[in-house]
Amino acid sequence: MLDSYPPQGASGPLVFAVGDFASVEVTSNGTSYDQVDREHFAAFDPGGFGDVDPLRIDVAHRTGAMVVDGDRLYLGGSFGWVDTSSQPKIHQGKLAAFNLANGGSMITS
Repeated sequence: MLDSYPPQGASGPLVFAVGDFASVEVTSNGTSYDQVDREHFAAFDPGGFGDVDPLRIDVAHRTGAMVVDGDRLYLGGSFGWVDTSSQPKIHQGKLAAFNLANGGSMITS
């Protein structure tokens, strides 16, 4: 599942991907690839070769739904915790909301 968010990214909107994965492959030259750890969510900068964006939101299990509404990202799925770059693992089941304008921090209230 893919969606995008316009305000971030060095060369345009970020592209989001969710699914059943624990890492993604990236390249800076189109010929050699490296793995980057991302659990069930990844953000890509579509410029160049689609570099992985520093925005990091990891979830404990499959993400089956994603909605971007303004500066908010909503993820739904069969997960039991969420981990972001700025917040340690938070027990959160089935639905989580994030503030994209604030580095992807989880909205808890």
